Amino acid sequence: MNTRAYADLLQCCTQDIISFGIVDTAKDKDLVNGNMALAWKQLSEKFAGCNNAEKMKMIKQLNESQMKKNVDPDVWITNMEHLQQKIAECEKTIDDNELFMHILYHLPTEYNNINDQYLKELDDEKEIELKDLRADLECKYDQLIDLGHIEKPDDDNDDKIVKEEKALKTGYKKQFKGKCRVCGKMVTKVQIVGL
Repeated sequence: MNTRAYADLLQCCTQDIISFGIVDTAKDKDLVNGNMALAWKQLSEKFAGCNNAEKMKMIKQLNESQMKKNVDPDVWITNMEHLQQKIAECEKTIDDNELFMHILYHLPTEYNNINDQYLKELDDEKEIELKDLRADLECKYDQLIDLGHIEKPDDDNDDKIVKEEKALKTGYKKQFKGKCRVCGKMVTKVQIVGL
């Protein structure tokens, strides 16, 4: 099991010389071909950054984070949860209620009705979950887009699809010509071995 995991980790680090070096040198007398646990520990120490400065930077980033009007609430909440997890890895816990309150107090004014509803439920000491808030915010976001109060962010994928459609409509498509992966000869797509 260690050998397979070590080999997989080593293959993942082939593009970065620093990571590769850390994984490649993670060996001990019991596991001379490579110790996966040691490699993971050394990578975590190098890249996780759990010192006090990093912890304070992440807490500040969480505290200053406010949802912008055109931002998808699901993306913003996911980023908040990710920050909460990274801060927890640095041995500082931000409980779910704190995160919930942070989200409620940092929503744009367009979401005031949802904000008021959840604050009232909290005052009444009702049990509420983040997934419910996330669903309500996502519904409101879609509603705001449909009403034209906010613009839907442009996706690069839409531009690519339009460009591909235009390329296909031109009627000209360059024929594939290259090396066959099986035999290594120069071939067209029709001549590739195995097709």
